[in-house]
Amino acid sequence: MSNAPKKNTISYNPKRNRRIEFYVNDEEYKSIEKLQSIIGITKSALMRKLIMNIKIKSRPPEKYYDIYRLMQNLTNNANQLARIANSTGSINAQKTDDLLLMIDKCFDMLESLE
Repeated sequence: MSNAPKKNTISYNPKRNRRIEFYVNDEEYKSIEKLQSIIGITKSALMRKLIMNIKIKSRPPEKYYDIYRLMQNLTNNANQLARIANSTGSINAQKTDDLLLMIDKCFDMLESLE
């Protein structure tokens, strides 16, 4: 039987088998936690990025994801309308109005980001 950790355990990572521990003061710790919360990654991932001099990008605001989901819905609805229009030769006025309302909402949300 092997002494290697099981693959489903949290500590298993075949690429990272070295552990480094170091001490920081309160001010440094607060800075690390603040940066971690801004970019939305673990302290370990943050330290690895800093050590490897990888550019750190902040996490987009939550509104960004709301707009992204709305745009996905909008494009899905537009494609469905196009398929129906191509197959039947007519367009449902209510569905078209709903799509236009979604477009307006999307533009309003984009403007609110500025």
